[in-house]
Amino acid sequence: MNVEAIAWSVEEAVFPVAEEARLIAALHQRGITCHRFKAHEFRNHPDIDVTTVPRGSCYFIQALSSERGWRRDLFGLPEDFACTSYFPRFGSRLVNRAARFMSLGELCWTHPSVVQELGGTGETLFIRPDDGFKSFEGGIVTAASFSTWVRRLEMLQVPQHTRIVVAPVTPLQSEWRIAMVNGRAVAASQYRPDWCAGAPASVLHYAEECHQTAGWTIGAYSMDIAQTRRGLEIVEVGSLLCVAWYEADPGAIVDAVTEVL
Repeated sequence: MNVEAIAWSVEEAVFPVAEEARLIAALHQRGITCHRFKAHEFRNHPDIDVTTVPRGSCYFIQALSSERGWRRDLFGLPEDFACTSYFPRFGSRLVNRAARFMSLGELCWTHPSVVQELGGTGETLFIRPDDGFKSFEGGIVTAASFSTWVRRLEMLQVPQHTRIVVAPVTPLQSEWRIAMVNGRAVAASQYRPDWCAGAPASVLHYAEECHQTAGWTIGAYSMDIAQTRRGLEIVEVGSLLCVAWYEADPGAIVDAVTEVL
């Protein structure tokens, strides 16, 4: 697609200021139109209707993905990033490949037996929502803090029928976010233990290898990879449009997306 026909719409104050500024600068340098708006302007902002590439909160991306003309082949739908959707594809390459899927209510009823099965000697579990746009933040929950954790979700009004992922805790030494476009790792950033641009060649190669063997069909998405005691493994895949890019080169992402539009 010709750059004159491309328009990005960027929701302000979603990502770190410096990250947002780098993206805006990269778009301007390439002569690509960029519309900026605040969250409350979403439904009545005239430029949203001519968006080619959106960038913002999961609520914004989720709303746009239900519109006619949405490029599911390129950007995916929210359900494509649910763990139940992509876990079968990536299988043994996942950090949480031993996870169990259940409802929040089921975990509350059976917590002692689940801890016995998956919690190990430390009696800790990793728990996250199944949905890729995360109705609550995932994390490590100890047996002692479980009741407090449940009360916090009740305060957030997370329904008992919410599908969740429960897995043994796997220590992560380093983590990288990779921007994947058409099976290529086009940009990357380490985000644990520190933020820094790029990733080792071995990590980029692993990401591309995972994409190929999984037969993943989404064109542009993010893949988080961790170094664990077992080696490199996938933490999760997500929508490239509504995740932080940290120190990854936005120009490389813009160029790659432009090529496939």
